[in-house]
Amino acid sequence: ESDEDNCQMIYQKENYKKTVAPFLYDPETKISTPVNVVVSFVIEDILKIEEIDHVYTLKFSILLEWYDFRLTYYNLKKDTTANALTTPEVEKLWIPFVVFENTEKNEAVMGDSRSEVNIQREGNSTKSSRSLVEEINMYKGLENKIKFEQVYTKTFKCEYQLQLYPFDTQTCNVRMLIRRFEKSKIDLTPNEIFMEGDTVLTQYLVSYWNLEYINRTEKTDGIQLVVVMKRRIMNALLTTYLPSLLILIMVYCTNFFKPFFFEASVTVNLTSLLVLVTLFVNLSGSLPPTSYIKNIDVYLIFCMLVPFFEVLLHTYIDYLRNQEESSEEGDSGNSKKKRLINRHGRTMEVIDEDPDNDEEGKWDCSWTSLILRGVGLSAENKMSKVRPLFVKSVSSTPGKDTDAMAEKEEGRSRQRRMIVCRRFALYGVPLVICFFHGLYWIIGMNHNIALMEEVRDKY
Repeated sequence: ESDEDNCQMIYQKENYKKTVAPFLYDPETKISTPVNVVVSFVIEDILKIEEIDHVYTLKFSILLEWYDFRLTYYNLKKDTTANALTTPEVEKLWIPFVVFENTEKNEAVMGDSRSEVNIQREGNSTKSSRSLVEEINMYKGLENKIKFEQVYTKTFKCEYQLQLYPFDTQTCNVRMLIRRFEKSKIDLTPNEIFMEGDTVLTQYLVSYWNLEYINRTEKTDGIQLVVVMKRRIMNALLTTYLPSLLILIMVYCTNFFKPFFFEASVTVNLTSLLVLVTLFVNLSGSLPPTSYIKNIDVYLIFCMLVPFFEVLLHTYIDYLRNQEESSEEGDSGNSKKKRLINRHGRTMEVIDEDPDNDEEGKWDCSWTSLILRGVGLSAENKMSKVRPLFVKSVSSTPGKDTDAMAEKEEGRSRQRRMIVCRRFALYGVPLVICFFHGLYWIIGMNHNIALMEEVRDKY
């Protein structure tokens, strides 16, 4: 063993107080010079990002460097690691009380058994006095630096701005301050920052990090670590945008259904609307509640409006079609009128017969003259036959020419409206969807690029 193992490395005067910062005071000018504490930062890992709680967990190492003129060091080595202080020696030292402001309980840097404190030899030594038995090389505290390092895992607050989600870029920080009554005695100076952790996270890409003053004009406000994270959009593409786009394509396909599949068209649109609402609710639950509308909210609200208006459009077209058929039946002199309907997915013919043309000449009040003939059904299949329901056809009574012209004009108006609705459903709806998607993605990507340029210019 070395004969220096039991030698002390630090000499402190009896009036040394570990609660008082080692600032310099000039009695002539009565001006005090605060101690300069140089801060370096090592980001080891970003452990967790919790957007709902507006916090993130960071594992980091903090390195503090300062000079304490009140101390004298014995027999310092050139290798800084050989000048490590023991835990009892660390507990006697003044350690800068640096507060992490954006933690829940305002946690601070404090020396303990996990702290690593070394003395970096920079100045020249002087020999000890002859009165001492052992020869000691003495170093002044004003010329030799104290280096404090400790690893922490802490949870910090971060206000996530989600207006542009998922094209957003988040800026989180670690704010380090000095207690108010020590601001005139201690200066924090940002030095170096190192990123040792992975910059490609599950949801974000760490694009920028820096250690700087909180207020460059007022340096006593403290310093901060700034971490800029850009969201990875692939998750939103696969879980939100792609399913929504596929649902909109299915909704548009209902415009090509045959008229007698009106019920199926409405069912598909309402089911699509229900799925989109479920997707919207689940996405809103995975993000923090906000008073503003997010970018993704605009997209999903638009997607929900498409099947809603499709239902209204199909309903209106079916209404016009029924009005047109009723008008044609009233103008027709035939006692029988055939039309096709959908019955449980099968095409059926509906024959309306006039009971006035019945051989017996009697009015059948039971309304049982509806004859349903399944296409392709054999006559022997009696189970598919339905008892006919005789519907009394209203014969057109002679009227004025103006009434006839008005009815024809109304019929032409219905046909024009039906044509306009059909064309809008076939051509207008896809154009609106394509225009919205193009505008949405252009604005989103431009905002994302502009925000990244703003971050680069600012930091």
